[in-house]
Amino acid sequence: MTQTHPNTSATGLPKQLQRPSLVTRNIRLGQMRTSVRLERIEWQALDVICRLEGVDRHGFAAAVQADPRRSENTLTSRLRSAILAYYMAAAGLEHHSRASSSSRGKVANEIRVETTTNPATAAGSRL
Repeated sequence: MTQTHPNTSATGLPKQLQRPSLVTRNIRLGQMRTSVRLERIEWQALDVICRLEGVDRHGFAAAVQADPRRSENTLTSRLRSAILAYYMAAAGLEHHSRASSSSRGKVANEIRVETTTNPATAAGSRL
């Protein structure tokens, strides 16, 4: 009988790599509910933004959807672009920013990229 490492499967791939990288979650826009598929790191980034801005995912999505400056066709694309724009602004790469200078350091401290193959100890495992 062949034994495998606890963090790998019979295929030899780390178990974390076998999990779907896209996660689908429901978002409420007023009375409507829609599904959005984002990468785990994108959900984590969105949660950090929401915590810093004092809104929930639904409120953030509603604001992004209603923003007349957003030209993306789908809510998922709008959210991805808004998340990226927020972090670019926090990094000082965009001067038309909604991210305040005080949130720039918070963003850097709060967002974590998963560096482990063990989901139980990964920074984003709660997502």
